[in-house]
Amino acid sequence: MRFVRWAAASAAAAVAAVAAVIGINLYVLWSARSRTITDLDDLPHRAVGVLPGCSEWNVTGVRNPHFVVRTQAASDVLAAHKVDRMILSGGAPEVAEMRAELERRGHSPDVLIDDVQGLNTEASVRNALPYGPFTLVGEEYHMPRALLLARRNGADAIAFVVRYQTSHLRVLRRCLKYRRIPARERDWIARVKDFVTG
Repeated sequence: MRFVRWAAASAAAAVAAVAAVIGINLYVLWSARSRTITDLDDLPHRAVGVLPGCSEWNVTGVRNPHFVVRTQAASDVLAAHKVDRMILSGGAPEVAEMRAELERRGHSPDVLIDDVQGLNTEASVRNALPYGPFTLVGEEYHMPRALLLARRNGADAIAFVVRYQTSHLRVLRRCLKYRRIPARERDWIARVKDFVTG
């Protein structure tokens, strides 16, 4: 009988935990809706954009598709004159790779700002605060959490959101092969952590 009560309590706790994770994620996604823009024509001008860090190469030695998506989006935002300058935020190697890619795409070094202290999303947001209102640039799974952190730190931020086009099933298979958690699923966990610790 004691075991049955323990099993029932454990099951109830597991259900509650899953419900909390889902609920928090839905709230973060919902709260970001009014500040996310998917159409470049609808994106208002701001003085600076923020491109969160991403390595050019993944652990398999293949070019990171997230890097390609993010730098292409940042290039589009700059080319459309939706921002005057773009903050490249991440670790020093990531920043150097993003700068090289955007310069290769024809953007002047003068419009790129290096932030090698943006070692996580919250640091990227905080380091952009002195520049005033800014536009975050990134994938649809990442930007809601970035906007949550921006709001928590008192930033006036919007996000230009791009969709990561690679088949998620293919990503899952590759991540299982290399024993890694896919970025989309990592962000589900990170949203909960950032929401709870805020």
